[in-house]
Parts: sequence; structure tokens; C-alpha cells
Amino acid sequence: MRAAGSRVDEIFFVDLPTTIERAQIWKVHLAKRKRDPGKFDLLELAKKSDRFTGAEIEAALEAGMRKSFSRDKEVEMSHIVEAVLETQPLAKTAEAKIEELRKWGKGNARMASKIEAGSVEDSDRFAELG
Repeated sequence: MRAAGSRVDEIFFVDLPTTIERAQIWKVHLAKRKRDPGKFDLLELAKKSDRFTGAEIEAALEAGMRKSFSRDKEVEMSHIVEAVLETQPLAKTAEAKIEELRKWGKGNARMASKIEAGSVEDSDRFAELG
């Protein structure tokens, strides 16, 4: 039993977002920019942005929007996909470092995400995006 007011410290390891987490990140950033997420294939964007961080997803969306606006068009899926394909995520350029951090995290920290990338639970949760 812990005394009232006691503090428990834990170290959490935050890995790259899973497919479903990336889809949710796309949804948030599209909505933040007053775009209807329902008009975009969030699962496809999540798959195309494999190994992207949330910040890299946001940057790719902004780049896609700049592309569309420079063409005097409303942002479309193709503009965003084009920007994603032009982006080299840090996880690809620093792959060895990421693996080293993952190994450390598994032995020394609690995983922040309970769902492994590509798991059945991950795909089942896609329905929650609705």
C-alpha cells in the first residue's frame, strides 16, 4: 500500500506511430486545417507514411497543401500522396539509431503504445476513425 501523496515514476518509450495511430494523426491534422477527413483515404495515407513521426505527417500535409494551392486547386489526396512520397522520414535515415533505442526501450521502459504495428487490434481500431 502506498502512502497518500506518494509518487511513482515510470519511464515510457514512445515508438513510431502504428498504422492506426498515423491514420488518427492524419485525421487530426486535416481537421485542424478545416479539411474534411472523410474526403481522404486515411488508411492509404497511413500506409504511405510508414515510419513517419507525427511532425513528419504534419509537414507532409502542409507540403501537399502548398502544392495544391500553387496549382490553384483545393487540396486533394494526390497532392498529399505526392508530398509524402517526396519525404524521407528520419526513421529511414537513422534506422540503426531507432533500432538501438527500441532495444533499450524494451528492456528499460514501459511501452507507451499497447498495440504493435500491423496487429489485428491495429486494423480493428481503424473503424473507430469514422
